[in-house]
Amino acid sequence: MVVNCEPEWLARPLTDLINHVTHNYSTLIAQRLNRITATADRTRHAAAGVAGRSEQGTAFAVRLSSLVTTLRLVLEAHAWSEGDVLFPAVVSIEAGARQSAPFRRDAIDILVEGIAEEHDLIREFLASVARTMEECVASGSSPELESFVADLEVVCFLIAEQLDLEDRCLWPRMRELFEH
Repeated sequence: MVVNCEPEWLARPLTDLINHVTHNYSTLIAQRLNRITATADRTRHAAAGVAGRSEQGTAFAVRLSSLVTTLRLVLEAHAWSEGDVLFPAVVSIEAGARQSAPFRRDAIDILVEGIAEEHDLIREFLASVARTMEECVASGSSPELESFVADLEVVCFLIAEQLDLEDRCLWPRMRELFEH
């Protein structure tokens, strides 16, 4: 029984929830991360030019840029697991074509468990990013670096919201689907 999921998602097909997660979170997060990554070098260079704070500002800009790169790589791998492997299996099973699903039930269970563990790792990584952003802001960084941090905060918020929605609604409903 799914307990913490909103009634609207309980009443709708899993395919609708998957489409919502994909279009309102995954795609938006990827676009924002691409934009942030494109500005990371400029931000790093701008931080180096801030009088009196150049060394510290540059250090934070380099750390944040590195964290953004790592975050992109982690999310790309995670998106592949969900979007290219698990979600098509769910859509196939929900559509009644269980025999055309690409995996056996035990393999899907292992995949779901692995993705849930990825969620925990992503949350830990987001906490690390948040600590670095707090340190950066506390250091009195440049306006460019503060803008970079603000953009990154939005991305981290969206990622946390997506993980929460998936954990509350998607995974429990998928487990119910796979049990039938």
